Amino acid sequence: MQLSPEDRDAVRQLAAERIVSELRAELGGCFAGLIVLPLNVVGPMIGLSGKQAGRRLPITSMGPRSNGVTLQNLQTHLANNTARKTA
Repeated sequence: MQLSPEDRDAVRQLAAERIVSELRAELGGCFAGLIVLPLNVVGPMIGLSGKQAGRRLPITSMGPRSNGVTLQNLQTHLANNTARKTA
């Protein structure tokens, strides 16, 4: 079956929408668990070195010899370890 370029684009768009909706259903509507930031980026963001960040935060493997932190874990860490101003 041959599809025109417009039909192919429409099929790709529908497939992408279906994948996104399935991911949202699986993750409870939050993509923060899928976004992984390298430790050497996360460390300075929270005032630590990459090695210290790896000791304090739950790490996720990004490949051979590279680790990172999910955005969800970073948000949880910041919520639990930052001082809140009281009015």
